[in-house]
Amino acid sequence: MARNITVPLFSLTVKMDDMERDFEQELIRWKEQEQKYARLFSPSVLKSKGFKKERLNQLLVIQAKYKKVDLQDPSVLVLLKIEKRQLERQISPGIFSFLLRKMIDAVRLYNLKKRHDLQEVDSISNIRGSLNRIGLGKHADRAEEILARSKGPATISHIEQLAPKQTVEYTLHFNKNPNHSSFDGYTVAYKDETTNTVRRQDFKHDELGLMPLENATKLLAGQAIKESTKEWVQMDFNDKDAQGNYKLIRFSNERLDEGIMDALSKLPTKDNLSNENKLEIFQELSKGNPFKVTLTRNAEELQAVIYANPRQSGIIVMNNDGKVLDPAKITREDRSKTLEVRHLEKQVKTERKRIKVAR
Repeated sequence: MARNITVPLFSLTVKMDDMERDFEQELIRWKEQEQKYARLFSPSVLKSKGFKKERLNQLLVIQAKYKKVDLQDPSVLVLLKIEKRQLERQISPGIFSFLLRKMIDAVRLYNLKKRHDLQEVDSISNIRGSLNRIGLGKHADRAEEILARSKGPATISHIEQLAPKQTVEYTLHFNKNPNHSSFDGYTVAYKDETTNTVRRQDFKHDELGLMPLENATKLLAGQAIKESTKEWVQMDFNDKDAQGNYKLIRFSNERLDEGIMDALSKLPTKDNLSNENKLEIFQELSKGNPFKVTLTRNAEELQAVIYANPRQSGIIVMNNDGKVLDPAKITREDRSKTLEVRHLEKQVKTERKRIKVAR
């Protein structure tokens, strides 16, 4: 759809304290649970070997998620390991039972880390699928590279040119936490210098689904798109939500398509449009693509561009200067000119006959 005009602009946003905050929150949650259990059960329950095993399991799960490089203060992970070792000694006080316990916990920790790594692989696979579906699969490798280093939110930005004075900049939003990585959506900034138009929209993964970037750009340019067999969608540039995003209007009138086809039939084109021609134009309009046609007005050719107009169940016709044309008015003018020419021709014939009779 577009060609690159600049070297891709990549930006990486990393919050080093996000991992540490998550780490602390997990420990705090367990401490709060211990306080809750202390209120509900007798002290002997909290001192029991079974409770200490449960506590040890929780520490193993937390340790499997984090590495020293993930934390600004790696000493907290060292302290966690000390507490884990103390619990192992309390659960297995004998030397042989202690060594056996360490072996069991080491195997369990290995399996937990392996499971966590597999979850991360699944997350990256899902992100690649999402990027491919919106037409941005070329950034999948870069996304994986960034997320491997990221400790929290991260972004990738890129600029492309649509026309000589028309550009689109999109920013992909990712997030990394101890459990998995995610693609949260993207932001599109559309700019058209010829009309001094600047528009911006967030397309969140959970709210608007996986709308392809090409469709998102066309919507910001003002085009209507047919998303399903019956439904058209268009942005309302006069209505924004609390986040500053334009609201989407959906049109599902069953006669909408018929109205557009009927409007195409009434176009005063240079060559009469066949049913096949009209269907071809309709398919392009439904993809949000303007279609160029040659109209005739007063026996003169006129270049025009057609856009779908689902609000009115019809089309919008504009000349190369962006002026809206009225096809019905052009047809009336053309008919009036035709009648005038025919009337003059009739007068000329009558005058020739009169001159011939006089001779």
